[in-house]
Amino acid sequence: MNSKMSKKVQKELFETISNKIFQDCLIQRPSIKELVKLMFSQKKYFQNFEYLSSGAYSLVLKAYNSQQNRQVALKFLGSSNKEYNNGIESLKKEYEMLQKFSQSQFLVNVYDCFYLMEEQEDEDEDGNDIIVQTGVKSFFVMEMELCESKQKSHFFIHFFFLSYFLNM
Repeated sequence: MNSKMSKKVQKELFETISNKIFQDCLIQRPSIKELVKLMFSQKKYFQNFEYLSSGAYSLVLKAYNSQQNRQVALKFLGSSNKEYNNGIESLKKEYEMLQKFSQSQFLVNVYDCFYLMEEQEDEDEDGNDIIVQTGVKSFFVMEMELCESKQKSHFFIHFFFLSYFLNM
């Protein structure tokens, strides 16, 4: 995908998410723009993004993982300010619980989790402009099985309510 096409796709994705995300979600316009930019820069094997849902702390997108040849759900949680700390801890517990019960036919599989790191412009030793990661974590991302079965979806929702109340 060329740079011009990539910018157009990024802009369309940004607009789609911005128009659909819940107003009470902590991830809003400036963060969405950064999230889209970082995904296209750091995780190029994810393609064909679609908005699925959002909550108070997180945003969920459908995507195609071209490395693994599968449709996935990506759950994003901002991590760059203190408001997200409780959400990150909750998401990490959710990840651990899903890993623990990963063999259940009633729960979605978690494939991976990773951070998207902040980036800044810099120069290499020859004076060329380059983009480098700063080491500051911007988003915590959980890559999960895309839940298309109504039965699995029903149990998945109950699992999250249960994990929420256990973590209170």
